[in-house]
Amino acid sequence: MGRWLRVERIQGNVFPGFNKDHQVFLGLRFAKAESARAWLTETLPELTSAAKVVAFRALRAALEGQPALAALRATWVNVSFSREGLALFTPTPTGTFPQPFEQGMATRAGVLGDTPATWRFGETRDTEAHVLVVIGADTDADLQQALSVHRQRLARHEARDVLLETLGVDCRGAKLPDEMRGREHFGYQDGISEPRLDGLTGTGDFVLGYPDAAGQESSSGPAWTRDGSYLVFRRLRQDVAGFQRDLEAQAKDLGLKSPAQLGAKVFGRWPSGAKLADAIQPEDPRVPEPVEYTAAEYGADPNGERVPGFAHVRKAHPRDANAGGLRHKLLRRGIPYGPPLGPAGPGVAPQDDGRDRGLLFAAYQADLGRQFETVQRWLNDRNHPVAQTGQDPIAGQGEDPARLVLRSSDALNKPFDIHHYVSMTGGGYFFTPSLSAVRFLADPTTTWEEQEATMGDVMNEELGALIRGENPYGKDPQVNLTAVTRGGIGKARNSIDPFPRESRNRTSAEPEFWQGFFWTLSMENGPAETVRISKVLRIPYTVGDETYFMLVGFQGAGGP
Repeated sequence: MGRWLRVERIQGNVFPGFNKDHQVFLGLRFAKAESARAWLTETLPELTSAAKVVAFRALRAALEGQPALAALRATWVNVSFSREGLALFTPTPTGTFPQPFEQGMATRAGVLGDTPATWRFGETRDTEAHVLVVIGADTDADLQQALSVHRQRLARHEARDVLLETLGVDCRGAKLPDEMRGREHFGYQDGISEPRLDGLTGTGDFVLGYPDAAGQESSSGPAWTRDGSYLVFRRLRQDVAGFQRDLEAQAKDLGLKSPAQLGAKVFGRWPSGAKLADAIQPEDPRVPEPVEYTAAEYGADPNGERVPGFAHVRKAHPRDANAGGLRHKLLRRGIPYGPPLGPAGPGVAPQDDGRDRGLLFAAYQADLGRQFETVQRWLNDRNHPVAQTGQDPIAGQGEDPARLVLRSSDALNKPFDIHHYVSMTGGGYFFTPSLSAVRFLADPTTTWEEQEATMGDVMNEELGALIRGENPYGKDPQVNLTAVTRGGIGKARNSIDPFPRESRNRTSAEPEFWQGFFWTLSMENGPAETVRISKVLRIPYTVGDETYFMLVGFQGAGGP
């Protein structure tokens, strides 16, 4: 059931991720549907597809080490919608979507262990965003310029930014500088264990309309949700000074040589991302390329003597085949916010500088309940994955302080208490549609089926121009590509997967391979017609580290 990713439709922060140094999140709320649609129509041309992000990354890689790389910059925009926000654009009955999305994050507080009363936004209807906009840029100046344009547009359409209103400042994030780059504010490497998407089995656990880990095509809600993904957004404040003071106070009592060793036990890794050894190393071995833990490593450490059961990385990803079939992983797209805490002087306890800092947590998935909510329950569960091991002290919610148990093979178990130094300050559940679906949401006069049938949208017009220009039989101005509808594939070697994976390695020197393909075409005012494809144009494109091909068929003399 293999298929390659529809990168021209998927929004770019879902795959492969913006990964920009500077980002801002806008939480928009509209007074009326007309204003919302007018704003979306105006914003639509600026939205960034996965194809654009993939192409930019390929160009950046090609320019590596060249002076031109310094001038290569781009600003990207994506949009996501809350349940109430979607109702502004396309009213649908209650129960159309899965329960977690229908209810929203604040209503799901009992499942998540959250306390919405302490949030800055998202806890009430008036502070919940209809639309979450993510803008990413390579420089702060580029981000500020884009933000200024969007602020002017929002004013024209009478939209509120509830994040700006409740926080008092823009909800901006930026990668930390210098030796902290790639790390969060506590100083630990982030994003080590990330799923890889290739359109094949497992992709459907993150993007709808692809085969999931069970081999079934994932779906959720209406047909237009295909190529979309559910987004969890949480603003997490970090008390860095308090965390560092607690490590210093507890490490000696636990028989460890330094606070850094206790921090490594709490996270399950050293700051560089290095794995823990048994017995634990005296200091961070500073590996250049962190690697994932394996199920075998955790299996050989059932009591958590090497990697504690309360360690953040083990809580969130236990690698136990019995824990939900390992289908809980998330596409994480978070970014730190606020300045890093300066170092304390020798012999001086770390002190809070009064600045707000933390993580703008963003994660995509196909199933909020099976993925994010399952992981959050694990973080909160003192008996997961090892009985009586304690809550995750990093991202767990609920009891405070958390009672943890440090186990070792040559000493008695050592219980200790640690406060939570990460607090949830606001968030929500959103859906990130495909770019095709965003066009549908912006124009309620056309049904989804009608929009999908017409090839007259911008991307298909561009594709049509390419087909016409590359036609091996010569250009034919009589062909009206905007009037063609997609009728689907009539007959092929395999109607589910007409161009199997092995075909991507075929060459045009194997003409017999292309014989026998039949495509069904239908005109706007005429019957469907199945035609034999005599020539195929192969257009290469790159997804991640692999090269794929879009295949365009030609019927014979006279045009596509």
